[in-house]
Amino acid sequence: MDPASGVAMWDGKAWNVNNNRFFRARLEKYLNAPESDANEQKYWELLDRIYGMLDPREARGRNVDLAWSLLRDASRYEIDAGISDRIADAVYGVWAAKGEQQRLDRANEKLRREVEIQQWNAEMHYRDPSLKMNLPRDSAQAANVQRERDEQRAMRVAPFMERVAEGKATIATNAARKSLTEASAKLNFQALSLQ
Repeated sequence: MDPASGVAMWDGKAWNVNNNRFFRARLEKYLNAPESDANEQKYWELLDRIYGMLDPREARGRNVDLAWSLLRDASRYEIDAGISDRIADAVYGVWAAKGEQQRLDRANEKLRREVEIQQWNAEMHYRDPSLKMNLPRDSAQAANVQRERDEQRAMRVAPFMERVAEGKATIATNAARKSLTEASAKLNFQALSLQ
């Protein structure tokens, strides 16, 4: 809107606000239009039904699922302008994120058990009684034998410790992925709320 020239730009077109006949005709058309038509009334009844299903006292699994499917029906009305479709997509995104989080929780629990098993295996291989034989009395030989035993222990334990490290890294990655999934779903839903 340029108040100096009296020109308003809308949808790529310039309108002269000083042309009172044009604005008067638009106002009269608006005032003469019916309050609502039958489709609009059906739309508002459908939204009231959805709101009723999502009432905190009524919002249970089946009602929430039905309300979600009715959002798709509401999006077919011209007055809706696709808003219900976007809400349904955002809700589906939240459901998908929750499902992904549950899968990551189950995977992390399995990984934690596997890490515990690998740590136990590493400890058992480290304590191997065959590596606890008596050392020679000569200190130089004893040092060599002890070094060889330590190397053997390290070689026996290394694969288990690698699996432990891999498991812990995967658990950390899954935790980060879970947080990112939750944050993304919240952000999408908040962006829709702002719209």
